[in-house]
Amino acid sequence: MAAVIKMTEETLDSRVARLESDVSFIRTDVADIKADLRQMRGEMSDGFKEVRGELTRQFRWLVGLMFGAVATIVGAMVAAIHWR
Repeated sequence: MAAVIKMTEETLDSRVARLESDVSFIRTDVADIKADLRQMRGEMSDGFKEVRGELTRQFRWLVGLMFGAVATIVGAMVAAIHWR
């Protein structure tokens, strides 16, 4: 019976040691994942700023194009009805 208890204690000790080792690796992996996420968050923020800037430029261009089109249509209408 003493041999069984001693064997169980050794097995338990080895299992606990293995669990502690595994937890250590898991903590390292989680820390790496957190660092990667922080880096990705910064890169995504920079990317979104670039996209917003490009959309703003294109919006301004489209608004200018629309004003030009409206002015052309109004000019054509004025010319058509001889409003001078």
